[in-house]
Amino acid sequence: MSIDLWLILEKALLIGGIIGLSFFIAMYTTYAERKVAGWLQDRHGPNRAGPFGIFQPLADGGKLFSKKKLFH
Repeated sequence: MSIDLWLILEKALLIGGIIGLSFFIAMYTTYAERKVAGWLQDRHGPNRAGPFGIFQPLADGGKLFSKKKLFH
């Protein structure tokens, strides 16, 4: 019985880690895309949140979730 519990816990942690890593990669590839677009358009790009704008993806996500309508 305890082996099954540990197996389920291990798989849950693995799935959570993969999802978290995917979110992290998505955040910072979007950040890199915005930096390149800013460079190509001769503007600063995302630079408001944190040093060099590294917290900009977190600010964008917070803004997205705060403006999302849960109920119509």
